[in-house]
Amino acid sequence: MKLLFTTILWLLHMALILVWPLLLVGVIRRTKAVVTCRRGPPLLQAFFDLAKLGQKGEVLASTTTWVFRSAPWVTFFVVVVVGMLVPTFSTWAPLEKQADLILLVYLLGLERFYRTIAALDTGTSFAGLGASRESFISSLAEPALVLSLWCTGLLTGTLYIPEMVSQFSRRALLELSPAYLLVLLPLVLVTLAENARIPVDDPTTHLELTMVHEAMGLEYSGRGLALIEWGSMIRLGLYFALVANLFFPVSLADPAGLSGLFAGIVSFLGRTAALAVGVGLVEATLARLAFFRIADMLGLAAALAFLALIRVVTVGR
Repeated sequence: MKLLFTTILWLLHMALILVWPLLLVGVIRRTKAVVTCRRGPPLLQAFFDLAKLGQKGEVLASTTTWVFRSAPWVTFFVVVVVGMLVPTFSTWAPLEKQADLILLVYLLGLERFYRTIAALDTGTSFAGLGASRESFISSLAEPALVLSLWCTGLLTGTLYIPEMVSQFSRRALLELSPAYLLVLLPLVLVTLAENARIPVDDPTTHLELTMVHEAMGLEYSGRGLALIEWGSMIRLGLYFALVANLFFPVSLADPAGLSGLFAGIVSFLGRTAALAVGVGLVEATLARLAFFRIADMLGLAAALAFLALIRVVTVGR
């Protein structure tokens, strides 16, 4: 019976990690279309795009090496492993015993590093330009991410992600502290930056000179491009899961039993969909920042996270 229950939890978690982010991207696109009075693509367009790309063959440049060819599979696998560390509908995660905050940050850095060297491996000017810009943005976003999550760890007294979600959600419901807002804002800004969303990057742009994330994947096609796109959607869903479970902990299911399981799933779907609508509203109402203004935004995120850290250290939990 326990094995059956664990299997159900695994299947539900993997479905929310692998499938639900594709619908979240559809929600963002539909929100932008409604706000700008356009018809827009259907909610399931991401599924159609991945299915179409999966049926096509790959065209590989003769100058590329095994690094470029293996990058879609390696980055997708790393993102899926990260998804097993982050709780979704409850405070449980499939790899909860290995779900350390430091491991999470290092895996995200590994995925970013492999994408960057794969782009450089092509030897094209636009891929190199995108890799350079991606490295610049990531070097500014990572300190804000580490400081905000580290501050969360100090508030909860643990560095394990499931336990952090459990403790931090309980504290957030019982008390209102300025530290929560000082941690939430940097994490939101990092979510926009790391997932190539406006105002940092435009995922729908067709201008090569302004591309960042998309420029790194211009040489991919077929199944490789499908894995790259799918992995980026999963990464967006993971950031949404972190924000939703840490700062909006409503009806998290008890991993020890089936009680509240349905409510936890519905709550997770609703909270992440609300975040997707918020991202869509931001992209529909804000313009993209000039490239060197991105440093100001991410510098503000790091400063807010540092202020939260100072408050936690000086005032206490």
